Amino acid sequence: MRGGGYLDTVRENITGLFFESPTPDKIRDAVLHSEEFSWNIDSIVNHAKTFDEKNFHHALNLIVNEHLGQSKELK
Repeated sequence: MRGGGYLDTVRENITGLFFESPTPDKIRDAVLHSEEFSWNIDSIVNHAKTFDEKNFHHALNLIVNEHLGQSKELK
């Protein structure tokens, strides 16, 4: 579906496809459409790595430090 967290985690036509509504017909159409793609595994894996724990901690530290007015990284 084209909304919510999917917009952060799916790169259309690179790591996945969107469908407009969660109906059986729309999901079927998206699955059939996905079979037309030659998915690049490296692109999918590299995109998934942006959500790993290390990157999450780093991003969270940046946000917290910004709001606290600190420049050092939290441990």
